[in-house]
Amino acid sequence: MLPDFSVIDDPLERSAVITWRPLRDDHTEVQLAIRRRRSGSHPRAARDLHRMFVERGRAYEAGQPGVAAPRPR
Repeated sequence: MLPDFSVIDDPLERSAVITWRPLRDDHTEVQLAIRRRRSGSHPRAARDLHRMFVERGRAYEAGQPGVAAPRPR
């Protein structure tokens, strides 16, 4: 998810590789899916991002959507 100014009129947007959609309002829910290979090495930043999303997802499911996940090391 990116701000519109970083996508609109981007060469990838003009060639229809990516697109943008406005959010309906401040209460719009966004579902995010992360895909990664099961084998091989992953960059540390990708591992940290994955861990953060998993932790936030678990906190949300536990009814604590405002819980901040630890910052990546």
